[in-house]
Amino acid sequence: MTPSRLRQSLAATLGTGLALLMAASCTEPIGPEPVGRLDMPLGAAERRCDPLEGRFSSVVLPPSRCAVAPPLICTEGRLRGDLHGTFTFVMTAGTELPPISFFTGESDIRTREGALFGTDMGNIDLSNGNLVTHIGVTGGTDDYAGATGRILAFGVIDLAAGETSGRYVGDLCVDDEDDEDDDEDDDEH
Repeated sequence: MTPSRLRQSLAATLGTGLALLMAASCTEPIGPEPVGRLDMPLGAAERRCDPLEGRFSSVVLPPSRCAVAPPLICTEGRLRGDLHGTFTFVMTAGTELPPISFFTGESDIRTREGALFGTDMGNIDLSNGNLVTHIGVTGGTDDYAGATGRILAFGVIDLAAGETSGRYVGDLCVDDEDDEDDDEDDDEH
């Protein structure tokens, strides 16, 4: 199998798995809700989950520019697509089972809408540079306050140059901002 066919196969497999994860995480009840949702406390805001898709690129930072000392690896990069902004990643733990390197870490994503924070878990195939990481979104600021979700990033790292590029897919769930007050304002006009 050629490297490009292998990448396509990996992307298709990851896409199917991610679709199943997303379907399980952002399901809405079927049918009318007579009194309210039983899975939410009274007065809690409804959640809205939106799919994410885009591209990323990053570079490995020198240890002097990492926020954590001593870091295993730190990167910073750009996101394009549904998330448009910058990100940093700090590897917090790693282990190797050659040729695979497994890692965990923390991501900080910055966009005009706010910041997203997440915990990473992934692996790098050191024989060819293929990279896959799952980011569990643990919160955010501004429009992303209280955000949850998951992002799956897959791509290739050029270990000699310290550069990474690839794609991301996922879902992001935030409090739904459609308040009843907005509906009342619309009725008055």
